[in-house]
Amino acid sequence: MVEEVAAWRAQWMASLSEEQKGALQADRASYANEETKAERMTELAQTFNACDTNQDQLLDRVEMESFMKCLRQNSEARGVPSMDTDSVSDEMKDKVWALYNGATE
Repeated sequence: MVEEVAAWRAQWMASLSEEQKGALQADRASYANEETKAERMTELAQTFNACDTNQDQLLDRVEMESFMKCLRQNSEARGVPSMDTDSVSDEMKDKVWALYNGATE
């Protein structure tokens, strides 16, 4: 399953324009700056907490899909390309959710 999700992600990345790839690489490189890294970690925690509607510190399948959409919005707000979650099959979303929950096969 890990390989399948990785291949799916690689296929999406290969579909990006050179400009989009550059924006994605620049965003990744920005994490070398500790201040930027701390800001993004705070953003991630706030996004997670907003999507964890029952506040159990875990994301169920529905919460995970909401989290993925919110992460996309965060990325787009920074001008960084992100996969459109509406174009992802339910089967693949289930696999991603399973990986986040520790499944490895």
